[in-house]
Amino acid sequence: MPTSYTLPDLAIMISNEKFVMRFSQCDEKPPRCGRCRTRGLKCDYEDRFRPELLAPSSISASHHLGSKITFEFDKLSYGAVPAPSTVSKDSTEIPLSQRGSFKNNASLCRSSAITGPKMAISSRTQLIPDDLHYRDYQVMHHYSTVTVFTITSDSRRLPVWQHLIPSVAQSSDYVRHALLAFSALHMTHLQPENQHQHLSLASRHQCTALSRFRKSVNSITAENADAVYLFSLLVLLSELRLMHPSYEHYDGNLDPIDKLLQRFILIRNIVSLWRTDTWSRPASVIRNLIQQLKPSDVHIIPSEFYSILEELEDLNQKTTINADEREIYSQSIRQLGRTLALIIAKPKDWFPALFWAIFVPLRYIDALKAKRPISLIVLAHYCVLIHHSPERWWMKGWSDRVLRSVILLLDESWKPYLSWARQAMQPEKELFCVAGESSLEAGLSLRSCSGRR
Repeated sequence: MPTSYTLPDLAIMISNEKFVMRFSQCDEKPPRCGRCRTRGLKCDYEDRFRPELLAPSSISASHHLGSKITFEFDKLSYGAVPAPSTVSKDSTEIPLSQRGSFKNNASLCRSSAITGPKMAISSRTQLIPDDLHYRDYQVMHHYSTVTVFTITSDSRRLPVWQHLIPSVAQSSDYVRHALLAFSALHMTHLQPENQHQHLSLASRHQCTALSRFRKSVNSITAENADAVYLFSLLVLLSELRLMHPSYEHYDGNLDPIDKLLQRFILIRNIVSLWRTDTWSRPASVIRNLIQQLKPSDVHIIPSEFYSILEELEDLNQKTTINADEREIYSQSIRQLGRTLALIIAKPKDWFPALFWAIFVPLRYIDALKAKRPISLIVLAHYCVLIHHSPERWWMKGWSDRVLRSVILLLDESWKPYLSWARQAMQPEKELFCVAGESSLEAGLSLRSCSGRR
């Protein structure tokens, strides 16, 4: 495995030069301010609205890792935040006077209340870069005092998120913008009444982060490895948050399953990047954040869930005629058990729930794109794992939306096979019940737990 990557490799793995966006071709040109136009200078705004970010690129990038991989980002990541065409009856309408233009929407609500646990800031770590604008200062402060405590419950990892990441962001502008985008998205979660304002700010920073990354990183080296790792992680968290149903009226109601497949490819490419020996430097503090898979954990599966997996496999064997396709589904079903084992082994971590996207065969993702019935039924059972995994605000809501999409796609003859998944995702249900402090083998149940919510 090579120790360095060229920019085309990174473009495919993280920012991806070959976008497949659902936009119509447009003859609009990037905006330029009046002074730059008069003086014939290149305007900074051109990079934020580059045409290749808004339409499919004709550039075909190849790399030494094998086949070409194309994946999609949510269009909100490219700074495109149109005023919502429809407003949910449960949401608060944003007054037109508060929406303004794209540029004005970046400003934060001045009435924003910042609350959360207090933290001691080391005098050696400057959390706020000198060139940060005031509204961005507010968002960075929100990260330092509120958002950081939502990322991990592990006290050993908290200093990394509290001090190391802001320190890296100070010297790496693409990490800084990715961090600001993530924090602004957290503000949309806490203040849904100001969603459009905060989302515009998050979208602008995400767009800028992707652009700055392409300009700054030509290859992964020992000097920039930590920054590239943090950038990819922050982009992943933001993309997961953008799957929340509350953003659907901003992105043209793209099919939730297709949106999830975008994230699957993104996760696979990023984890592939993390597994290179660049990240195995013993001195790297970031290395502690990478989840290690343990094959010994695979046998720790509750008997109730094991029965569900057997029923899925029985359905697959009876209904899938093609032998190769049948084996693809069998592997994906087995990986449900492996993912559950990782969730059980690391009950406080949110990342193990995403490993199913890494474990499943790539051809299973192709079957999902084609909306094959068995692939959709397996996906519905994965939604149960996401729904009951350790709760994090960037993973809330979208598993329910994906399950509803699966239900709508399948005809009546297949829907009985979704009954367990639908029941397991009811509000009163809880998957993992631990009786006292006993071992995992004896203390877990998939039945409803009374008095735990």
